[in-house]
Amino acid sequence: MSNEHQQAQQPSVAVVQQQQQQQAQQVQQQQAQQQAQQQVQQSARSHGYQRMFKRLLQTRSLQQKPLIPERIVASYKVYGWLIQHDPAYESTAFRREVLVAIDEIFDIVLAILEMMKCSSNLLVPIIIYADKFVNRSGIKHNQLFNLLLTSTVVTLKFWSESTQVNNAIIAEIFNFSLKDMNLMERRFLIGVDYNLCLTSETVTMYLLQLYENQQIFLSSFKHPFDNPPQLVRKPFELIQFQHHQQLLLQERLYQQQSQSQQSSPQASPSSSQESSPQQSVFYTTTNQPSPAVYTAVQQYASQQIYMPNQMVSPMC
Repeated sequence: MSNEHQQAQQPSVAVVQQQQQQQAQQVQQQQAQQQAQQQVQQSARSHGYQRMFKRLLQTRSLQQKPLIPERIVASYKVYGWLIQHDPAYESTAFRREVLVAIDEIFDIVLAILEMMKCSSNLLVPIIIYADKFVNRSGIKHNQLFNLLLTSTVVTLKFWSESTQVNNAIIAEIFNFSLKDMNLMERRFLIGVDYNLCLTSETVTMYLLQLYENQQIFLSSFKHPFDNPPQLVRKPFELIQFQHHQQLLLQERLYQQQSQSQQSSPQASPSSSQESSPQQSVFYTTTNQPSPAVYTAVQQYASQQIYMPNQMVSPMC
């Protein structure tokens, strides 16, 4: 009886196992279908962002482009990176098409800012971060777009409080893989030492230097050229800022001189009479025009650009 009972149970066990396998296959098929649907939905959303961005670029191209001085001096700075770091541009004559290509990249950057509903004032911090990266790592002309795109993504993530930047969306818009986009961002952050703090004074000082260094940019070409690019005048607000910085510099020099005189031992009347010409010399030097601000802080990138105090968003 026991043998017959075992034989009767064997078919039932086999049936149960077969049913379990079928159920497992059905679950796997359902999961595969769900993943495929999610990929289709994500692809549709991504292509939707890509179409939206292309329409935005087309709309911007049809509009009359205003003459923005900050954008012009920033393009000179970017061109200067190539002259300094790319052997293909070190000994070449001035090429206006390079400025045109840089301006097209700026159009894309500003379109990203507009799509993310962020201020175009972020262009200067984007250049500041990219400049710091270039100073440490160099740059080639075929890396320029990737550099400014990555700097834009990092700047948006750091400065924008209301906008969430998704690397997957940016990657799909510009036909990058998400892995490459994340890798570019990580390498960029390493290149700027993960330090993105800026003060409003630092941003203004950097912008002032862009205006001051226009002539240096023109003199960096080894070959003479016709039809040189225009020199842009500093805005009145920057001139006021520069004068204010000069006054602060003179005040600091005066305070240092006063402190040094107070810390010195008291002199006799005769020695005080001898020291009076020195005092007149001091006042004479303070009345002389001080050097340009950008020359007084020419090492600003290593000294002041990442001070943690007075951190103010450039969007304000």
